[in-house]
Parts: sequence; C-alpha cells; structure tokens
Amino acid sequence: SKEEITGVKPNVLQSGSTADGEYRKMWTTILTGNVWEGELFNKKKNGTKYWEKIKITPVVDINDRITNFIAIKDDITENKLNDEQLKMALKEKEIMLKEIHHRVKNNLQIVISLLNLQASSVDDPKLKSQLTISQNRVRSMALIHQLLYRSHDLSSIGMEDYLYSLSGQLLSAYGDLKDRISIKIKAADIYFNIQNAVPFGLLVNELITNSLKHGFPEGNKGTIHIDLSKTGEGQYSLKYSDNGIGIPYTIVNGHLS
Repeated sequence: SKEEITGVKPNVLQSGSTADGEYRKMWTTILTGNVWEGELFNKKKNGTKYWEKIKITPVVDINDRITNFIAIKDDITENKLNDEQLKMALKEKEIMLKEIHHRVKNNLQIVISLLNLQASSVDDPKLKSQLTISQNRVRSMALIHQLLYRSHDLSSIGMEDYLYSLSGQLLSAYGDLKDRISIKIKAADIYFNIQNAVPFGLLVNELITNSLKHGFPEGNKGTIHIDLSKTGEGQYSLKYSDNGIGIPYTIVNGHLS
C-alpha cells in the first residue's frame, strides 16, 4: 500500500544475496536515462525471497529530466527452481554415463589381460599373432570409452585425438616397427558419436594392422597417411595409404600372386 512504501528506500526489497555491484550497475544505467534489464534475487514484504526478471525504464519530462521509473517485473522463481533441478538431473546423468564408460573400459581391459595371458601360454606363432590382433581390436574399443570418460562432451569423440592414440597403441604393439614407421593424420574438427566411433575404430585398426604386418618387411622404413574429412551432412571421406611394398595386382584363379 501507499502507506507501507512512503518514505521507505527500495533496498527494503533486497534479499542480501545479490552483490552490491549488481545494484550499482542497475542504478548507473537508469540514472543515465537508459533502460536496464536483468534478474535479481529479492524479497517480498513478508520476507519470502524470490527471483524476479525486471525491466526498468526511466520517465523524463519535457526538459529531459528523469521524474519517475517504470518497472515491469515477473516472478521467475519457479522457472529458476526448474532450471536448477534440470541441471542437477543432467549432472547426475553425466556422472552416471562417465561411470558406465569407466566400467566398460575396465571390463575391456580385463578382456585384453586375459588375451595377453592366453598369448603368453602358447608357442604357436600364428596363434600368438591372432591373439595379439584380437587384443588390438578390443583396445580400439576401450580407447573410445577412455576418451569419452575424460571428455567434457559425452555425446562425441574427437577423431583426430582418437586416431593419434589408436595408431600409437598399434605401433607399441609392433615394437620393432616403432622407430621405422611414422603415421601422419589429418582429422581436425571431426567428431563421431559412440555408435559411429566404434565401427570406425575397428575399421582403421584393421587397416593399420595390415600395413604394419605386411607393408614394411625386412627393416623397411615408411609412412602411413590417414585423412578423414567431412564431405556433407552426416557424410565423411576416409583416405588411407602407406608407401610400403603394396599389393600385387596379378590375380590367378581368384587369388593374389
């Protein structure tokens, strides 16, 4: 009522939770004849604190002197509470998803360890090689979950970082080639979700493995090039090459010779 506000300063509505600097900005704006818009955490006359969205417009006379202020206010407390609850729910889901990716990665690491134990107990070089290949395939999937666990964005994985990490893992698996083979990668600003990253990782894993196993025999040195680019909406081009010994083109009875 008029009696309640006569002679009372506007700070009677302050909650004590809004920084003084915010109020200074508001008064500086409206006292210089400008419109101020913002959100404040104020209180009602009964002491209840609430969020309000405010637009304050100065009113001037014919001499451009400010005579009054018109304030339009909306109580946005419920919206703020809903936003906070939504943020908390998203945070909880993010923590849960990170935990899931962490556990999946750990379970895949157990599979890798079991394959490693199996490989160490066999003498057949061919079987040992196949077990190593299987380990690398599982590692390519575990790496995706590891990158997602560390990422700020759980919906996508940067392919450039992934390809560098994957190629580094494979070079380490073929230790005798590490100092002879270099891998050049171009995949800047390319991001895949986990549904696309897993099969893509397995595909590139097979390509690199094939090059390392067969492309550089007898101490040959060389380079592998991987170029991933976006060609359209949801479309990508992968160009893979190495300067190893290559594949013979003569085919006899359906077999390479």
